[in-house]
Amino acid sequence: MTRLPFGFTSAALRRRRPPSTVVFDVETVRGPEECGGWGHVDRFGLAIAVSWCAAHGYRSWDEARAGALVGYLGRFERIVGFNVLRFDYAVLSAYQPDLWPRLVPRTLDLLADVHRLLGFRVSLDRLAAATLDAHKSGSGAESLRWWREGARTRVLRYCRDDVRLTRDLYHHGRDRGVIRYPDGEAVRPLRVSWRRPGSASP
Repeated sequence: MTRLPFGFTSAALRRRRPPSTVVFDVETVRGPEECGGWGHVDRFGLAIAVSWCAAHGYRSWDEARAGALVGYLGRFERIVGFNVLRFDYAVLSAYQPDLWPRLVPRTLDLLADVHRLLGFRVSLDRLAAATLDAHKSGSGAESLRWWREGARTRVLRYCRDDVRLTRDLYHHGRDRGVIRYPDGEAVRPLRVSWRRPGSASP
């Protein structure tokens, strides 16, 4: 039987451990045509971000809480996203420039890993359709238009849907060791290693 320090319960010790996995996505205020191209993602501005973890469920973050989002992500052992290394972190770096060394080592970017394995990129919509029989509820271009039109709830819903698809794709690959991708008229399996050795991450 494990002896606990005086005053501590097993539940208290569990609360002290860092949460294991968080999934997140961001939507922006501006697009590349307004900011000099894709080389200036840090100028796009945060419209809304959504995170999900098993303990807290879905949470939303606006521009005023961009720094708080970075701090929140830094509490997790693993951060999961889709194209986060090239896009989401670049957007957030405008608010928290030192995020790169804090977050990148613990990040699993599903798009980057698929690109590494296949040699080409496959969109979230196509991977989700092939693996989960599910589709995105919109596009980045539509999200920008909705934001400009003041349809903030629609942008939030779209961002949350992307987080759900990313989470479900990650869970599928983590638990089964394989996802599926479209290749012309065929759908092919892709073996992935998204579970850390000995990990029981949710």
